[in-house]
Amino acid sequence: MRNWILTDLCDDNLMESIERNTTEHLLFFAARHPSMDVVMQEDFILVDTKIPSHFFNYVCTTRFVPEDIESRIHRTVDYFKERNTPFSWLIGPTIPRTSFGPLLEKTGLNLQEHSYSMILNLHNFKKKLRYIPGFRVQQALTKSAIHDVGLIYSTLRQEKEAVIAYFNKVATLAFHSSDPIRIFVGYFHDEPAIVGELYLGAGIAGMRCGIRRQFIEHDKEFTIDLVTKMLLQAKEQGYHWAVIKAFERDSDYLSQMGFKHYCEFSRYQ
Repeated sequence: MRNWILTDLCDDNLMESIERNTTEHLLFFAARHPSMDVVMQEDFILVDTKIPSHFFNYVCTTRFVPEDIESRIHRTVDYFKERNTPFSWLIGPTIPRTSFGPLLEKTGLNLQEHSYSMILNLHNFKKKLRYIPGFRVQQALTKSAIHDVGLIYSTLRQEKEAVIAYFNKVATLAFHSSDPIRIFVGYFHDEPAIVGELYLGAGIAGMRCGIRRQFIEHDKEFTIDLVTKMLLQAKEQGYHWAVIKAFERDSDYLSQMGFKHYCEFSRYQ
């Protein structure tokens, strides 16, 4: 069944779609893996991958905020404390961080980082691909390619062993070219150098990229090439809006591609 596509330019619809796309993207693998748990409540979504990592275990807050929110937060935090499992709490743009953040801080969680959501109207995207000698991109559909994805991400996080363990589990899943999530690996002289994830869901095309640390000098050219490929694929699929999750350091050259800062996510741990 074809995924619905957002065409309405209403800010509320776009912001909610960005939040939903990000959440669906985050829990896609955990929801399909038999050894990982996803608990979906009306107010929170909890993901427990059984891997000791702040980045793969998390809680996402939905727009519904119950009256007993403080006790709900404490019970959710206690879930991970009882299991001695590190985790993060993600607040999206539809949740007022100024009021919700202090409630998380009461439980001992602290703000770690903000990430940008930058949007692009695909109707205005005209960029063409250019040839980069020695560089090629392929969709990751095999176990070995998923292991390459884990290798790249492991150089970007302090929890290297947890990253490798996570993608070892993910590699056991079946991948298809028609999945709503499409993972791409860029190889430079046959070495895995950069990874990109495209998630087609909640009416928009969501994406993110990460470059292997030893190839950071090629960050701009590899990222622009990979993002361009993902944008063209989303455009071919009929999508009107694309959103990329990025940190401030990457925003300059993404702005050159036409992306505009739209909203932010906050991560507590």
